Amino acid sequence: MSKVLTYFVLCSIFISLVIFLFSPEILKILVPVSYLGAVKVISLLLLGVIFFGIAGVIITGISLRKKTEFVAFSVIIAAFVNIILNILLIPKWGMIGAATATAISYFTLSCFYYIFAQKFYPIDYEIKKIIKIFVLGVFFFIIGSFIKTEVILYAIIMKTIMVFSFLLMIFYSSILNKTEKAVLKIAFQKIKSRFFYVIKQ
Repeated sequence: MSKVLTYFVLCSIFISLVIFLFSPEILKILVPVSYLGAVKVISLLLLGVIFFGIAGVIITGISLRKKTEFVAFSVIIAAFVNIILNILLIPKWGMIGAATATAISYFTLSCFYYIFAQKFYPIDYEIKKIIKIFVLGVFFFIIGSFIKTEVILYAIIMKTIMVFSFLLMIFYSSILNKTEKAVLKIAFQKIKSRFFYVIKQ
C-alpha cells in the first residue's frame, strides 16, 4: 500500500513531463496561433492535477475508517484557499494566477487528507522517494522550459532526449529497488522485441 503513492507520483510526473515538453509542438499543429498562450499555464495545471491525484490516493485511509466528515472539512478549506487566491492573483496575473490558485488549493487538499489519513489509518509512505521524484521532475520541467526553437523537428529530438534522460536518472537512482529495476528491464525487453517485430512486418 505504501508504494502505491510512490508509483502514482512517478507515473504522474513522467506523463506530465511528456505533456509539458511536447505541448507547444502539439498546440502549434492543432490550434490557431491565438491559443498558443495556453502553454504558459500548462505546467501549473499539470501540477494541480498531480496534487489532486495524490489527494485521491491518500484519502483511502480516511475512507477506510469512514471519517467522511474530515473529507468535507478538507474540501471546504481547500475551496476557501482557492477562492482567496483567485481574488488575490487573477487581477494581477490572469490565467496564470487562476492556475496557480488551483495548484495550491489541490496541494492544500492533499496535505489535509494526509494529516487526517495518517491519524486514522497510518501508512508508511515513501516520502523521501516521493520528494526525490518531485525534485527531479521540477529540474526537467525547468530545463525543458528553456528549449525554444521554431524548428519543430529539432524541438522534438531535444525533448525526446530529455524524456529518456529522466527515465535513466530514475532507473539509476535510489528511487527504485533491485526488484523494481529487474521488472522494468523485463518490460523494456518485451516492448523492444515487440517494436522491432512490428517494424519487420
